[in-house]
Amino acid sequence: MNLAQMKKRSYAAVMIIVLSLSISALGAFTPIYAPPPGEASHAKILGDIYDGGTDFIGAGVPLNYGMWSEYSSADNSIIAYRIDDDFDQIWSMDSIVEAKAKYAGQNQSFGWDQGALDGTNYTELLTDADIGDPGVYVATSGDFLWGLKSTGSLGNYLWWSNPSLNYDGKDHMVTYKIEGLNTGYEVYLLFFEDLPTYDRKQCPLADWDYNDFVVEVSQVPEPTSIAILGFGVLASLMHRRGSFKK
Repeated sequence: MNLAQMKKRSYAAVMIIVLSLSISALGAFTPIYAPPPGEASHAKILGDIYDGGTDFIGAGVPLNYGMWSEYSSADNSIIAYRIDDDFDQIWSMDSIVEAKAKYAGQNQSFGWDQGALDGTNYTELLTDADIGDPGVYVATSGDFLWGLKSTGSLGNYLWWSNPSLNYDGKDHMVTYKIEGLNTGYEVYLLFFEDLPTYDRKQCPLADWDYNDFVVEVSQVPEPTSIAILGFGVLASLMHRRGSFKK
């Protein structure tokens, strides 16, 4: 997000899934720019989520603009490994997942395509207003995409994890695998860029710092019955809490 936009920040966004993704220290990494003053870096966001507010430390392979292929907590107990961007476009799983709010900007929602894979079937799972909510359970099956909807005075946009479906052809999502949480299942953190490079008048918009919506995804222990799943979805979609503004 550009500094001139003066967007407020809020902690929002978590989604929980399981998936086998390849980790490559020298893979295809979408460039990430350092954020403008007043906006959170990936190291800060990781620290706020997993290390009590202490910024994570860059490690592994230096990439671009001060970014790294991995980050670690201060005591090195939790490590975030950057995922090759060729391997986070289409997700595949058969599981039950849970969505919770963690970190996001305003006027945005996170969702998925439920297997359409062509960018025509966006289903909202949570928004930036969902901070602190108990969570929403969804059942995923087969291949699907993650999506971000951004609405506001700068335009309305829908971005998919598969860049070929985005109208600007750009990758609007980068992924880290989080290890050391002792959850017993795989955990990933998705970072989104919410605006295109230019608006329709060719004025600059995106700053490509990928800190506009952050979503944690990991597998959830299966509920005792499908009824629990249905109740969780209904309760979450009907109940929205206020945001804690950062």
